[in-house]
Amino acid sequence: MVKDKPPQDEFPTSLHLNDFSDFPSANLTLDQDKKLGIETVGNADGEGFTVLGHYEIPRGIGIALGHRKRDLPFYIRMDSAGGKIAGQYKIVICDPTKSSCRQVGIFTTSEMDDSAPLDKTKNPTPELRRPWVLERGWLILLFKAETDDTVLVYDDANNEINIPITKKIGMYREYSRE
Repeated sequence: MVKDKPPQDEFPTSLHLNDFSDFPSANLTLDQDKKLGIETVGNADGEGFTVLGHYEIPRGIGIALGHRKRDLPFYIRMDSAGGKIAGQYKIVICDPTKSSCRQVGIFTTSEMDDSAPLDKTKNPTPELRRPWVLERGWLILLFKAETDDTVLVYDDANNEINIPITKKIGMYREYSRE
């Protein structure tokens, strides 16, 4: 059972590349046929989206994708040796065991403006999307390149992640001892 204690406030912020503790540390082949589940970076889900990274929600925090005020840009870019990789990004939220997951958005690279990645008018913030993911839950970033088996260059200077989220302080999981 989940108990939502009254939060102190909501804090708009963004997740960046370094927030994903397991973002690839070597070049990664985006293999849409490697459908082994979303637990491991490099594996693909049932639709061929490759896992790029996991963000674990800290204790006492709940997060949701987007902002009420929509004042921070949404922008993601991944590169191969030939430049920007075209495709779709998927954001999934999960419980702590990753057994119950829910897609909260799919975003295409064609919708993102490279000329001004931090301009919120060109790369608008998604509206606040519930549900709230509670402590020890996960936000997972996946990507499906337009061309299968494209190689993502993990340390390319143009790789960028800017995912607007809202954090709520004071959201806890309640565990029963039954």
